Amino acid sequence: METAIRWSPGSTVSEQRFLIADVNGRTFKQYFVESYDGDEFRYDTLSTLRKVPPFRAFDWSPYDESLIAIGQWSGEATVLRIDDEAQPLSLPIKHQRLCNAVAFGHNALLATGLERVRNDFCLNIWDINRSASTSPALSSPRPGSRRQNVEPFRQLASSEAITSIKFFSQPDVLVAGVKGVCLRVYDLRENTGSPSLQLQTNCVHNIAIDLLDENYFASAAPTKDSIIQVWDRRAGVASTAGTLSSGLSESTQQGPAVSYKRLFDHNHAASQASIWSLKYCKSRSGILGALASNGECKVLETKKNYDTAYNSQAAQSPSIFGGSDQMPQAISTQRVHNVRSVPHPKQSRSQEQALIACFDFSNLGGPNGRPCVIIMRADQSIDIRELEGPPPALCISSMESLVVRAGRSPNQAGKVSNAITPLDCMVRLISTGTESTMHDSLKSSKQDDLKVRPAGQSPDGFDEKQYLSSYEAHEHLLQPNKKVAINVALTQLNVARHRCLEGYMFDCEKNAEIVAHDPWLQEMWAWIGRE
Repeated sequence: METAIRWSPGSTVSEQRFLIADVNGRTFKQYFVESYDGDEFRYDTLSTLRKVPPFRAFDWSPYDESLIAIGQWSGEATVLRIDDEAQPLSLPIKHQRLCNAVAFGHNALLATGLERVRNDFCLNIWDINRSASTSPALSSPRPGSRRQNVEPFRQLASSEAITSIKFFSQPDVLVAGVKGVCLRVYDLRENTGSPSLQLQTNCVHNIAIDLLDENYFASAAPTKDSIIQVWDRRAGVASTAGTLSSGLSESTQQGPAVSYKRLFDHNHAASQASIWSLKYCKSRSGILGALASNGECKVLETKKNYDTAYNSQAAQSPSIFGGSDQMPQAISTQRVHNVRSVPHPKQSRSQEQALIACFDFSNLGGPNGRPCVIIMRADQSIDIRELEGPPPALCISSMESLVVRAGRSPNQAGKVSNAITPLDCMVRLISTGTESTMHDSLKSSKQDDLKVRPAGQSPDGFDEKQYLSSYEAHEHLLQPNKKVAINVALTQLNVARHRCLEGYMFDCEKNAEIVAHDPWLQEMWAWIGRE
């Protein structure tokens, strides 16, 4: 990714901020939001940090928003201040290689993930406060580039490439992805150097933790494989030296809570899309956003459900993160949102410019009280999209009227009159209609737009673009994209009941008369009557 956007978790209603990282331009810009009314989004620059060393990974500190950590191509990590000209704090390594990930904890800890090299650790944990106290970095103006002699607080994962890192809100617990092997959860309070939990999987990239329910975290597959897995850390088995060497944890683990395969594969071009970014919603638990390399962004809304078989299996291996009251809980997908980069199709913007380059969730709700996604397009324009609410409920009353529940904004929550509204033109279905009325209604909906070629007749003289075979005509009527009037659709919903009222039972001739509007059913009853 060439750009990245991060919403400040400390934003309030009166003060909202976000950060944009430009990898190619080597700059960081912090913005504050001036106004957002659901349509127009206004913002202005708060501070800018230029001439940053070339980097391939970064993180924004959640406990001190003036601190930014970057992972360089040489493997070194550097801590910068975005609001002043303080000297950066450099965190050196023994052997140069790529730095794949950096992550701040909710205290002064910083983790860096490196590429594999023999006989050296690839997951380094730094204590920023202790490192800064032993050097003048982050406190004095920049007199020039100087290398500080600091050592990691903890070193883990010897000779294993680390692809992604994230800290839980517990300041000493983190999850790291080991390239092509597994996900590991480390508790830094333990001095053994072994992980507390190990999950065998190939989805070890773009780790995201649901900070509102930290039992769940997500990870993505490598490049050109759009697979996302959501894990429940309570379902894992505690790792020991014996299980790590023998692989017993792989045979006993339950696997991901939910898995999404080929989420962005809609056509041949999208089949090569890979997952660029995973983010959990900051204002509502169970909402996961995913951005693909083709510029498509989807939001997965999950819900918890009680599965007896799942929980009974989990009870056989209690979680290391809780007792019997913290058993794993199955989840399922409730809805999938497609985040549109352009709100109005008539807006003048080319297809390439409208592609989403990066995104993040806001910690505040939109005008309608739903979660918001801040997006940055390929043309560097920034906007906020509020997720769509659930579809309105439909109900057919005993008087055969269709009633639609209208959506309500939060300021209308107490008004009963706004809860249910009828359609603009209330539709009354046929209650005592005659047979001819039933036939006329269905004929107008099914046959007026089709010209069916009679069976057995030669196709000579017929335009194949206008005349269809009996099978083709029947299949055409079943297409989901066929648009019909609302009164016709509601009439068809009551066809079976009206047929019974007209005596649609075991008399083939009478049944053929009742279904005179349907040539396929007529043929069926004629065939049955000949037997």
